[in-house]
Amino acid sequence: MHIRKSTATRGPRRWTQTLTVTASALALTAGPVGLGAAAAADQTPSASPPAAASDVQPHTASGCTTRNGPGDFNQNCIDVIGQGIFVDSIRGFMASSTDSAPVQFCNVTVNVFGTLTGGVPYNETGTAECGTGAAWVDFYPRAEFVPNSMVCSRTLFADEWSNPACIEVYY
Repeated sequence: MHIRKSTATRGPRRWTQTLTVTASALALTAGPVGLGAAAAADQTPSASPPAAASDVQPHTASGCTTRNGPGDFNQNCIDVIGQGIFVDSIRGFMASSTDSAPVQFCNVTVNVFGTLTGGVPYNETGTAECGTGAAWVDFYPRAEFVPNSMVCSRTLFADEWSNPACIEVYY
């Protein structure tokens, strides 16, 4: 598993951050996981909603960026399931909580994007159902992405797009 560091510029400021990638391995195979991570905003570990047993795959990568929202702590997150440059599924979601409890919220739009092999853009958008603590949309590209490219998710809430949370796909 790799930890990538990236630097981004936004206006007159520059910042550097590190995103930690987590791996879930119920059926590990030999070799590297094949999914790394990088993003252009503050990064924190994923606050993923629980996965159903049928959702569990050998390799996952996830990450989050902070964003505005209804709670005290709000994140835009991405979970990617796949192996190497093949991406089976992407969950884009927004998480929100206060100091004491998850927040119920609605009207979240999720946009995921990247570049498939051959240079074909992948860009899908969906609307999440209302959620308590998290509201998400699942996407199923079941395709290969350009090696060393980013698969990203961003969320729209209260008429404001979040900074994207991105996962690097590589062999």
